[in-house]
Amino acid sequence: MIEIVFLGDLILDVPESDHWLAGIAPVTRAADIAIGHLEVPHTLNGDELVGDVPAPGADPAHLAALARAGIDIVSLGGNHIADCGARGIADTIAELDRLGIAHAGAGATLAAAQEPAICVRNGRRVALLSYNCVGPEIGWAGAGCAGTNYVIVRADDGGPTRPQANLIEAIRRRWR
Repeated sequence: MIEIVFLGDLILDVPESDHWLAGIAPVTRAADIAIGHLEVPHTLNGDELVGDVPAPGADPAHLAALARAGIDIVSLGGNHIADCGARGIADTIAELDRLGIAHAGAGATLAAAQEPAICVRNGRRVALLSYNCVGPEIGWAGAGCAGTNYVIVRADDGGPTRPQANLIEAIRRRWR
């Protein structure tokens, strides 16, 4: 048996990022695996995505707080991970890799974004897949385009996904 804890959005855009994780760190450190969702890119790149309401990038150095809090895996397949473009995604992934934090849901290509995060504990292998289903579509990865992994969900009026829309169907992409 393994104990897995799940966290919601993690936004470490303040200098004292350990402070914001201090309340949950005893729980995440005690669990066999702690999984959270990294909401924004962590990059010093100041470019922001055009056509969205972007979240500014956070300092990559703040990601070390995740490791100190015992967070093992982060999902990246969200609506803001591409807000600082390909470089923002690359910087975020590079720092997560350096810290030994597994990740899924974004990458330099769609194939990379579709790769699962893998964590092995107590002889068990846990895989995490991460998908964005709310857009913006300009942040979705492609064959030669960095971005997030995605599932297509359409509004019943034929428009893009948005919080106020009635959503009627999901077309699941088959993960290989």
